[in-house]
Amino acid sequence: MDGAESEKATPTERTGLQTVTEGEFAGWKILPRDTFEYNHCGPFYSRRHPDGSIECAFKVDRRHRNGLGMVHGGVLMTFADHALFHFAQEHLRDAAGAVTATFNSEFLGSAREGDVVRATGEVTRAGRSIVFVRGILTANDEPCLAFSAALKKVGRKG
Repeated sequence: MDGAESEKATPTERTGLQTVTEGEFAGWKILPRDTFEYNHCGPFYSRRHPDGSIECAFKVDRRHRNGLGMVHGGVLMTFADHALFHFAQEHLRDAAGAVTATFNSEFLGSAREGDVVRATGEVTRAGRSIVFVRGILTANDEPCLAFSAALKKVGRKG
């Protein structure tokens, strides 16, 4: 049984986000409609802090490991890409959607099975069609990945 099956959630209609109601991530949000991230790499969780900042997290399990027993770099990059959209959400409201146009990362450390990997970040610039975001992933309060990206807005709402 993976984390997605062991924790219950309630739906939030507007965004597709669901609030986790039980387990280690109770009170956090998940996005089960993103089937790749939810079923294969996640579930990935997010929450908004009182100061407005957003934090994302996931718990490393056996399927996230590489041959050395550490989290596979591709999993960290997938999680960072997921987190970018949470950090940029306020700047994407006028768009029908967005895609990752560029993604840069630097591996700074590692994470192991049982660790909780956390993502924090910020929008550094938001234009009419492109939003620039940067962030950092940590495990056990130690940095494991620094990343930055440009998100391209696709279409307009309404």
